[in-house]
Amino acid sequence: MRGRSIHLDIHAFDHDRRDIDIEIQRGQKGATPKRIRYYSSLMDANFLVQREDFEDLPEQYIFFITETDVTGLHQLYIPVERRMGKGWTSPFKDAVHIAYVDASQADDSPLGRFMHDFLCNRAEDMYEPLLKEKVRYYKETEKGVTIMSTYWEELLERDRKEGEAKGKAEGKGEMILNMIEDHDPLAKIMRISKWSADQIRALAAKNGLVVE
Repeated sequence: MRGRSIHLDIHAFDHDRRDIDIEIQRGQKGATPKRIRYYSSLMDANFLVQREDFEDLPEQYIFFITETDVTGLHQLYIPVERRMGKGWTSPFKDAVHIAYVDASQADDSPLGRFMHDFLCNRAEDMYEPLLKEKVRYYKETEKGVTIMSTYWEELLERDRKEGEAKGKAEGKGEMILNMIEDHDPLAKIMRISKWSADQIRALAAKNGLVVE
């Protein structure tokens, strides 16, 4: 409850049950290694339910598409893999795969051409026919523009409602934590919060507290 949440730009599972997150970062500040670490941890935390084994975690892929060369390596595709042992020769098999894709290094490879399209403002300048067709439809036709406008209005309204609900839940969580820190008995916390004993104990344990 006291941690911060995230909104993943593109989050999906493929047919092999691999957990895939694609983030698009226009500035350098948002593409730091510690931000990727946080995204990875929350993806895992939201996957496992209570008493599931850690080995049930899926293969995880995180791709950060950046508009500029945030790594300073001047490469289009930059994989990041954890390694261990003398000489760092053995892969650390945590099933997490991270990569930066630097759109500013676009070349004539399939990925490079896609990054070129990613930076295009006009459909006519794109390479990929299907992407060009879709961008033209949603940006340049009356029906497509109407669909996109309606979609964004619905998205903003959903985010507003989710924000209100989250605010209420976080507020109640903070209240419960304060009561635990004040050594209020479990029965009193249950009566005031309308939470179950298991929910309260779980929240307490998550924050390093013990309910009396």
